Amino acid sequence: MSTPVTTAESPTLDGAALIAAERRHQIEDRGFTPEYDNEHSAPFLLVAAAVHFAEAAEGRRDPRAPFPLMDESLSCKPRGVKDPIHDLVKAGALIAAEIDRLRAIGTPTHGNEGVWT
Repeated sequence: MSTPVTTAESPTLDGAALIAAERRHQIEDRGFTPEYDNEHSAPFLLVAAAVHFAEAAEGRRDPRAPFPLMDESLSCKPRGVKDPIHDLVKAGALIAAEIDRLRAIGTPTHGNEGVWT
């Protein structure tokens, strides 16, 4: 069983390691397995990631440039944590989950797998 990793507890972990640890926590402790992810409609994980990204960006953007508000009924809404790194780690783990979901259902990669320029 893994525990959530925070930057305060693990100041030497880089962003990729924090995201991997969060994804592991989501799967092992919260039950958000690939099978669970497949039970949701296609954009669910991306919307959840966007909510966390927007929360991290709050206060660092021009308020005249609105970010589309997310549906208040979404269960992925951040729970009042005001730590932008925490929200970015959660967003990254959700994006990783969506990548895994797309690969599992056979979404074409157009020959670019592993090579991004």
